[in-house]
Amino acid sequence: MSFLNFLILVLINKLLKIQKIIQRGRIIPSKEELRNFITQSKLNERELEEFLNATKNMNPKLDHSLAYRTMMSEIRRDLLKYIGNEIRDIKEIQEEFQIGKDQLIYHLSMLRQGLYVIDSNSKWKATPRGLGFLANAVLG
Repeated sequence: MSFLNFLILVLINKLLKIQKIIQRGRIIPSKEELRNFITQSKLNERELEEFLNATKNMNPKLDHSLAYRTMMSEIRRDLLKYIGNEIRDIKEIQEEFQIGKDQLIYHLSMLRQGLYVIDSNSKWKATPRGLGFLANAVLG
């Protein structure tokens, strides 16, 4: 088993535990769906490991509060949707949304803090968590 496959399995198990705590009473994605989110996120091994480490020892109550504050914003939901399973640079995002760079950086940093996106050498990628949100949330 390669190191990447090992990380994927560990990440899937960790995400399942987190989702069981946060999403009681809701449908939890299958391991196959989680594997698809990981693959679609286009994270490299280092980024995947960093994402996994960031999810360790998360306080479910604080995480839920941050997730709510982050995803309550329509522009952040639209940013996440636009990034999707692509790799987008800041200029490309700024041109699409027609907002100032400082405001864009603020919204992207909120998404990053909530573990929905990562900044990979000035390119933005959705994490498995971000793609999971897109797949499971109703966005108008």
